[in-house]
Amino acid sequence: MNSGTYYLVIDGEDGSCGPYQLEGEIIPTITGVVEEEDVTTLSLAVNPNPAGSTISFFSTFPIVYNDTPIIEIFNVAGKRIMRMQGPRDCSAFSYTWDKRDMHGSPVASGIYFVRLRVGREEAVRKLVILR
Repeated sequence: MNSGTYYLVIDGEDGSCGPYQLEGEIIPTITGVVEEEDVTTLSLAVNPNPAGSTISFFSTFPIVYNDTPIIEIFNVAGKRIMRMQGPRDCSAFSYTWDKRDMHGSPVASGIYFVRLRVGREEAVRKLVILR
C-alpha cells in the first residue's frame, strides 16, 4: 500500500454522515469487513513483510474452534524465538511485535517463520526482517 491520505466514507442508517472518528491501522491484505459468521477458515496476515520496523500480525478464524490463538515465531533453524497468546473464544486476534525474542534481545536480520495455531488448525507465513 502506498503512503498518502486515504478517506473512508461512512453513512449512518438514516442517511446521516457524521461526525465519526476512526482510529486504527490499515492492513492491506485484509479486504472488507469480517463478521464472525463469515469466517470459515484460519487466516494470518503479516505486515509489513519484509519488515524494517515493528511488525503487525492479524488473524481471523471461526469462533467454533473454541480455543486460544497462539502465534509463534521460529528462525530458519527451527528454534522458537517468540510466543504470543491471544484471548480465548474470539474470532480475531492482532499483535504488534517489536522484533525482540523471548529474552528481550533484538533478533537478527533474516528469514523467520510465523505460525498461528488455534486448536488443531494452523497457518504459517514466511517473514523477512531487514535491519
